[in-house]
Amino acid sequence: MSMFMLEMVLILKHHLLFQNRTKTKKTHQTINHKNDQVIGYHSDHCTTNNGKIVQRNNIKAVYVSWFSLWYESQAENLRNQAFNLDQANFGIQSLKDTQQTVIAMKDGLKQMKKEFGKINIDQIE
Repeated sequence: MSMFMLEMVLILKHHLLFQNRTKTKKTHQTINHKNDQVIGYHSDHCTTNNGKIVQRNNIKAVYVSWFSLWYESQAENLRNQAFNLDQANFGIQSLKDTQQTVIAMKDGLKQMKKEFGKINIDQIE
């Protein structure tokens, strides 16, 4: 793979990682909002003696709690995706470093051959 292609893949992965982190942040905000709603339903439950209102608030709290759990699983999926993207970025960066190391080693080998060509063994006493 050429260096240009590696750079393009790396840029794309950074962009995807940024989008992933933005989605994760929004998901956490939604989870916090749902948790606040459950707390509100619970406080209404404590201050109300009407059975129908209490039952309705319990149903709403269960519904909102279910959505909160669903958002938690979505957040976990997004964290896993971010981890996978980080691992891919690490792999690409390692490949780029390896390519540069190989290039440096080839240059060093050429230089060593040139220097060994200058050595005359007959001059050694």
